Amino acid sequence: MDGCFWHGCPIHYVRPRSRTEFWSAKLLENVTRDCRQTRELEKAGWSIIRIWEHELFTSLATVVTTIKNAIDGQCHKPQDDFRVYRVDDIDRQWRF
Repeated sequence: MDGCFWHGCPIHYVRPRSRTEFWSAKLLENVTRDCRQTRELEKAGWSIIRIWEHELFTSLATVVTTIKNAIDGQCHKPQDDFRVYRVDDIDRQWRF
């Protein structure tokens, strides 16, 4: 379960206006770790299901079905375009 703030949800993440360099580095660290851990676990034979925090509220039935299918042995791959893979720092002109 990836928290929308901590893992850079493309729908809900809002960059804090203060300490932007800290938060950009923190988010990049989280996303890099997510990618690394997912690849390592898949390489070891695990099936990984990554679910956004908001999906529990917007599509709970789909989340439950996805988990049930994984338990039943049906492989699930997250959509590549649904994960954040890169974080760019905002331009200095926009910093507060």
